[in-house]
Amino acid sequence: MRTKPTARAGKVQHNIVLDEQNFIRASFGTTQQTKLGGAVLLAKLEMETGLVRGAAETMRDPRRTSQTRFTLFDLVWQRVLLICCGYEDGYDVALMAHDPGLRLALLPDLQRELASQPTMSRFENQISFANSYRLAACLVLFYIQTKRKAPRSIRLDFDGSCIPAFGRQEGSSYRAYYRTNMYFPLFVFDEDGVLITAILRPGEYGEARLTLAVLKRLTKAFRNAWPNASIKVVMDAAFNDQKIYDWCEDNKVFYLIKLKNSGGKGGGLSSKSKSLAKLCKESFGSRFSSALYYSTPAAGSGKTKRKKTKSQREKEIKAISDPKKRKSAWEEYSSRVVRRYGDFEHRTGKGGQDKKQWRQDRRVLVECIYDDWGPRNTFWVTNIVGEEPAHLINQVYSKRANAELRIKDAKMFRCDKLSCHSLSANQFRLLLHVLAQRLMFKFRELVPSLDRRISLSNVKEHYICIPAIVEFKARYINLIWSYNYPIKNRMHAVC
Repeated sequence: MRTKPTARAGKVQHNIVLDEQNFIRASFGTTQQTKLGGAVLLAKLEMETGLVRGAAETMRDPRRTSQTRFTLFDLVWQRVLLICCGYEDGYDVALMAHDPGLRLALLPDLQRELASQPTMSRFENQISFANSYRLAACLVLFYIQTKRKAPRSIRLDFDGSCIPAFGRQEGSSYRAYYRTNMYFPLFVFDEDGVLITAILRPGEYGEARLTLAVLKRLTKAFRNAWPNASIKVVMDAAFNDQKIYDWCEDNKVFYLIKLKNSGGKGGGLSSKSKSLAKLCKESFGSRFSSALYYSTPAAGSGKTKRKKTKSQREKEIKAISDPKKRKSAWEEYSSRVVRRYGDFEHRTGKGGQDKKQWRQDRRVLVECIYDDWGPRNTFWVTNIVGEEPAHLINQVYSKRANAELRIKDAKMFRCDKLSCHSLSANQFRLLLHVLAQRLMFKFRELVPSLDRRISLSNVKEHYICIPAIVEFKARYINLIWSYNYPIKNRMHAVC
């Protein structure tokens, strides 16, 4: 590769010779280009919804007004827009400061400077827990305002997730289960996957810690707005806490929570589901004879013998080269199973001496499964009456997977990049990610129906982070996208 020497770096040309027939001359042009050609669409959406501006107006500015160059909205909007575009680090503020697409989306005055990385870092570290609380309350109120009419029912999915810490940060703790030093935030989603709020908890906290406090505040806000709406709470086994059951029953909130007890031999849950498990085993025997990879443990040994694990069998099926044989193997693998559903009244505790004893009998759902790897029993506790166990388990509880996918969406936008030292600054960062995810969720509702089920990261790649040329004219600004962009018809629809 040869370089022609010139006085100015902008005129330097690089001659790149690949072979005798391909000669390439590379240089920097005179036009301005951006890698964020769709960021102005997010700016237009923010003008219409006022989500970020409303959040900034609820906060109190800790700085001296006479010595500030940027308003709270300027700083919050710059940070949220960069997160939406995939630049979650504070260092990215300096990296993208001269991108024309970002400046078009941020500033009405293009000659004005953007906030620098030190300014943004000082701003984040000055935010108190009181300001974060105001921001979280604003997010809940904005969620209520987005509903055009009062819903009949509201579903709340609670879930926690591991966020690794960066060094000895305030509130971080080592947890052996995750094998890392971490925070343990609490996420709350609705039935559509909208992230309502996120609370940053220290790493030593369990799943149920702070859950009841958040549930009380959300229930109060929703009932003030929609008095006739029923509220349903769905949680996994880690939220197994009788205080949550008691409060929900006292305040007419429906709950469906998985139980930690897997129904070991001799337990109360196992005893009350024994007849259903026996029926499930007999049904499997009548249809498929015997289990292929499970043998009944010898008397007195109590040890279960499995000839082959599920993962081993799945690897064998994936290794089959013939597509027809592989398909038939998968069909056989998934069809050799029998499920039976039932419910019964139960109260945990040992004769009133157990501190975790339930105060009353509660409805417990059970799913008994028997397949080639033997029997499995799973239990849920609920105060929902009048609905079949199979419907509650397969149609209601199973939708919790949406919450886990939305957490994955948030981590794709690097909500786990909480590198500030103080817990309050990291809580503010997490709420900024909630703002960004809420804005992207709203943007996805505007794209053609074909793309409304794709992940938020794909929305960013398809509609926001696209290359464009920016031309500044006397009366207007030209934003030129590529002629051969594959989904330009969808871009026209969004615009």
